[in-house]
Amino acid sequence: MVEEAAAEDEESDAENAEDAEDAKSPAPESDEPKAPEKADDPAESASRFAALLHNNAARLARRMIKSGEPASVDLIAESLAVSRATASTWIAGSAAALKSTSVADVTAELITLASQP
Repeated sequence: MVEEAAAEDEESDAENAEDAEDAKSPAPESDEPKAPEKADDPAESASRFAALLHNNAARLARRMIKSGEPASVDLIAESLAVSRATASTWIAGSAAALKSTSVADVTAELITLASQP
């Protein structure tokens, strides 16, 4: 009986220690995304979008100049957020010039293509 009482005391002490640890530790993070603290500045968003567009166009231009072949219609359409028809028309008009054009010129053409309504 003495042993049972000692075992119960130890068990009670362990439970109290766990309760104390739980009270000290912060609540687990929620899986839900946090709402932004403030809305993005429209000018900052436009600047970020322009930088993203320029980087995508430059990457595509380097790739096409290196291979000497135009990128796929789908890749151009998705990278520059243009329609497949617009990308296809650009490829038809620009494919022959890729071997004699600079990366900067193709980048500028792609940016212009993406800027069209």
